[in-house]
Amino acid sequence: MGNEKELHDAAERRCPACGDPLPVYGGKGRPAEWCSSGCRSLGFRERRRAAELRVYARRLLDLADEIEAGKAFGYGSAAGQRARAAEIRALADAIDLRFGRGAA
Repeated sequence: MGNEKELHDAAERRCPACGDPLPVYGGKGRPAEWCSSGCRSLGFRERRRAAELRVYARRLLDLADEIEAGKAFGYGSAAGQRARAAEIRALADAIDLRFGRGAA
């Protein structure tokens, strides 16, 4: 009876990249997670891009915390304000180039 459930579950599994049905699990090794090497590569690239976005987001949140705490302003100096604004613009440009208009 357990074997019928395995076959039923395997028939319903789909590739997370394209949505195509996955091959039926034959019982040896791990069940397939992707339908093809192309979809596996796509999944890898998407996970890598998501990790890069998390790094940018963390830095932007750190900058926001610094600004709220008053540290980013160099204790009121215009130079400190300009430096943080430049860093925020650079991060935004990097995100836009990597994940927005300029993304491949």
